[in-house]
Amino acid sequence: MKRLVILIFGMFLTFTMPALSMTHLIVLGSCPPYKHGANEEATKKMEESCRNNTKAVMKAFTDKFNVDPSHEYELVQENATYAKLTSTVEEVKAESSPGDLLVVYVNSHGGLVPHHYKGYPVNSEVFALYTEEEPTDFGKAVDDKVWMAVREFRDMITDAMHEAKLDVVLIFEACHSEASSEPIKHSSITLRSEQRLAALYSARADQSASFSDDGNYARFTENLVAAIENLKKGQHLFDAYALAAEETYIGQLKKCLSFTDADKEWIFSHPEKFYEYCTQQPDFYDPKGLLMDIVFN
Repeated sequence: MKRLVILIFGMFLTFTMPALSMTHLIVLGSCPPYKHGANEEATKKMEESCRNNTKAVMKAFTDKFNVDPSHEYELVQENATYAKLTSTVEEVKAESSPGDLLVVYVNSHGGLVPHHYKGYPVNSEVFALYTEEEPTDFGKAVDDKVWMAVREFRDMITDAMHEAKLDVVLIFEACHSEASSEPIKHSSITLRSEQRLAALYSARADQSASFSDDGNYARFTENLVAAIENLKKGQHLFDAYALAAEETYIGQLKKCLSFTDADKEWIFSHPEKFYEYCTQQPDFYDPKGLLMDIVFN
């Protein structure tokens, strides 16, 4: 199972967001060591990528937006747990002011898992938060609050939005991450709400999220960082997302088309795998234009 970032460059660019006063940043990276079994090299590479992604996000927001270090939270590997995440959101609620912006970046494995939500059996998207050992029962891991269901994540975030009067941008870097979109859309934050909620998804619900060609970053994260670094005066965060989405699709497709003849023969003979692995298409949710109000001047 599996599932952004802004640098100051050159001149002194300032960041303007009408009605948003302070930015709070939570970056979470969970790449548990059991994912690749006995393949120590692959496990190490994935862990390095996870840390690279979160470090890039932290540095980007710090450098570009001058986010106060006291308002930044990095939850990586052994710190990327259910308890740490929920307590961190509580801390943000306590220190924030109405109109503040909360950005949450989640890099983890994800997928559909049968579990219980408010006592009812459901089968929906789950974030595999950090554990040293792979849970023997995925559903129980969710029910026991070791892993986190997207519905629970959504409730945690929207409760914070209501209570602290926050606007929120969620960035999901995970396989099948767009499967989170329905729970996010059908939240207590409606079109009538004063607060605004936007989300970026690294891959559609039936697609894997790929790594960069060198394997050092998640592909979408790398492209989003690069796009934001190159924003010009007057452009907004949605411009960066749109370019990153295009580059992600093109980059992963080119990678598959450059396979050896034998590998291409195999992938072309299994179209369901081709469309899952080779046509990664990020997606977004932003019904009230929050991303377009995050503008560079």
